[in-house]
Amino acid sequence: MGNRALRRERAGHVGNPFRKLGWVGWQGQEWGTRMGFSVGKKISRWMILAMLVAPVIVFWADRGRQSFSAALGDFAPTPYERSESGRELLERVGPLVTRVGWKLADGRRQVAYYVPPRRGALIVYAHGSPGRGLGLYAGEAGRLVERGYGALLIDLPGYGASEGSRTWGPDFVESIRLALDFAVAQSEVDPDRIGGFGYSNGGCLIARAAAADTRLRAIVLRAAYTNLAEQLHFYFRRRTPGMGYFAIAAARWSGVPVVDLDTVAALQRMAARPTLILSGGADREIPRYMNARLKSAVPDAESIIYEDIGHLDFVQKLGESYIDTLENFFDGALEVAASAETG
Repeated sequence: MGNRALRRERAGHVGNPFRKLGWVGWQGQEWGTRMGFSVGKKISRWMILAMLVAPVIVFWADRGRQSFSAALGDFAPTPYERSESGRELLERVGPLVTRVGWKLADGRRQVAYYVPPRRGALIVYAHGSPGRGLGLYAGEAGRLVERGYGALLIDLPGYGASEGSRTWGPDFVESIRLALDFAVAQSEVDPDRIGGFGYSNGGCLIARAAAADTRLRAIVLRAAYTNLAEQLHFYFRRRTPGMGYFAIAAARWSGVPVVDLDTVAALQRMAARPTLILSGGADREIPRYMNARLKSAVPDAESIIYEDIGHLDFVQKLGESYIDTLENFFDGALEVAASAETG
């Protein structure tokens, strides 16, 4: 063997390699080796990425499930007899009001609670979700009744003692219209002195009802949102980004026409009338910027943001000064004579 052959043998080459593999085979072997290494690296990277991403997906999906369940709870039934708070309301407030009612166009029975006015003026109250009509008597309604205002507190369809579906659809606006029919039929009620008060979801409802019925001469919206979709995105993304989509899906699953629950649009449709927007600066469900958006939808609307107040505790924390604000607003808007009892 010559020196060249010997060097090739020591280097690991025995004869001509192309004779055993052929040109194509040798190239294919080298290419396959390289590709195998490259594919292996890519698979490893994808596996690492999957291991990192999978827990995030599982966490996000679980939070989505929780958000879905929480949003469904907002549209749960609220019969008085099935909770301690409901039974307490019936026992404490029941004797102070007269139970009245009417039927929706589809025949479903609606229940409301009436206190006649001593000054001619009546306020129609719409609760939030979940909620009950008598719950507002324990707050604003009862205090204004003490000052001579009448009250008509509605168990909205599917809530409290009322029949129906808790969808906040057109039948809810119908229920307010029927409440106004009842109110103007009472001899002690001045039909030109009827106001509306809506809390949270009920604020949107009062705006929608006022846009369709001028018999609501003045309205107060407390802790109301601009529109339901925006509110759900705000509230649920505080927990995890993207959770608002699950909450909206839950609302739609419950039959709620999410797109139609637009307070700003309702106020813009409404013939201008005295409007007061009340918000809590510490409200974790309704961001403060919504107050300005609602106010701008009505010419000459008034608005107040109570800095240290949340979504629920207006009466409890603000006390009589808050009730004074409501009374002064309705006195001026409805041209009600000053109450001798508070004057």
